Amino acid sequence: MKLDNHCPTMACDGRAVGVIRLGSADTKNRRRREIPLNSRADAVLARRGSKAEGLVFWTSDWDHFRSAFENAVIRAQLIDFHFHDLRHIFASWAVQRGASLQEVKDLLGHKSLAMTLRYGHLAPEHLRNAVARLDAALPIASLNGARMAQEINALKEVSQKSLS
Repeated sequence: MKLDNHCPTMACDGRAVGVIRLGSADTKNRRRREIPLNSRADAVLARRGSKAEGLVFWTSDWDHFRSAFENAVIRAQLIDFHFHDLRHIFASWAVQRGASLQEVKDLLGHKSLAMTLRYGHLAPEHLRNAVARLDAALPIASLNGARMAQEINALKEVSQKSLS
C-alpha cells in the first residue's frame, strides 16, 4: 500500500470481502497484514471490480494517483492538503468515534503506540466530552464518606493489578 512513503501502489495479494491483504513488499514495516474495510469502502471496491491481478485500483502508477488526488483537492478547495493527511484524518476520526489507540495502531500498521499518538489528534471538544463521561462513573453526591473510600480503594486495587 505504501501510503507512508507517499506512493500508494495498492498492489496486494488480493481483496477478499471486507479486507485488503497486503504482502510484505507492500508495507513500510515489511510485514504481511490485512486491512479491514468498512461496509461502504468494501461496496465501492466491489462495484469497481478487479481489472488487474492483485491491484485494488487497477494501476500502480503513482502519477495516476497523484493527478487524481490533486484534482480532487482543487475541486474541494482544500488548502495545503496532502495525500498523507488522509492517514491523520482517519486516525483522528477513529479515536473520536471510540476506537482505542491499540485498534488505530493496528489499523495503521504501526509498530508502536508512540507513532500512533502522532496521528490521533483530538479536538478540544472531544477531550471535554471524554472527561464528561466520567461524571457518571462516581456519583459523589450520593456516596457517604465510607462508601466513597470503598469505591476509591476498589479502583486503586484494579489500577495496581493492571500495572503489575
